[in-house]
Amino acid sequence: ALRRLGADVTPWLTRGGSQFITPLALGWAAARECRTGFEADASHLAEGHGCIIAPASASFIAKIANGITDSPASALVTSYMGLRRPVIILPSMHDSLASAPQVQANLEKLRRAGPNVFVLGSRLEEGKHKVPEPAILADHCAHAYNSVLLKEKNADMNVLLTMGGTRAWIDDVRYIGNYSSGRLGTLIAEELHRLGLDVDVLAGAAEYLPRCHHTLTRCATNEDLSKESNRLMAKKTNAIIHAAAVLDFAPTQRLAGKTPSSTGKQTIELVATPKILASMEDAGLAKVAFKLE
Repeated sequence: ALRRLGADVTPWLTRGGSQFITPLALGWAAARECRTGFEADASHLAEGHGCIIAPASASFIAKIANGITDSPASALVTSYMGLRRPVIILPSMHDSLASAPQVQANLEKLRRAGPNVFVLGSRLEEGKHKVPEPAILADHCAHAYNSVLLKEKNADMNVLLTMGGTRAWIDDVRYIGNYSSGRLGTLIAEELHRLGLDVDVLAGAAEYLPRCHHTLTRCATNEDLSKESNRLMAKKTNAIIHAAAVLDFAPTQRLAGKTPSSTGKQTIELVATPKILASMEDAGLAKVAFKLE
């Protein structure tokens, strides 16, 4: 999955990891021989641009948090930390271990080690901290690595992205809305996430939703979208990507309850809705909008 994003991967396998996967399998996946021990060429010292520990057991986390270098893998990670290169850690263990105060203290020590160290969130399932799907994990690793580079450049990093269709209520159970698959917004959000940006997604009705993002808030109506946009813009937003299919016309009134189907013919008056993008005014704010014509 990392190679599909353009990474050149050198795999390392710990003694514990060899109980679950073979060096040959890792070597095939990386298209490079897997390393497992200390070698004469000092390959246990940092050679690449960054290091990923996935999965990271409670024992291995304790080693790298406290500078114990009694294995080639822990020495390798410590070398990356010493050079202040990106180190990305994915804890993976039973929930009871993850909740232990010693493990929490070690993770906090790693978080405080510097801006180059990232502790990723695990997939919580069945009382265990598991590894996410490979493609999702690769996206999170790309985000962590590139965000380090952006922070070093003191670059703007916060993006607000709208996507999906909005709706307006006819009565308490019926509505009209704009259709949107959400595919465009999803592809943009995921790519910006990989590039290291913090993407706050405001999503209306959509078949597709981004699997990676900073935050995701569902917005059913134009009013919801406008309210949440203002909330996020009051924080630190550097750019807006407006890919939502915002409803252009809404009923003049919302009828209470459910209009009986026996009513027969029904006439609904529609009025133009305010343009949400026009309200997103901020000096120096970059804006990119999409419009269906």
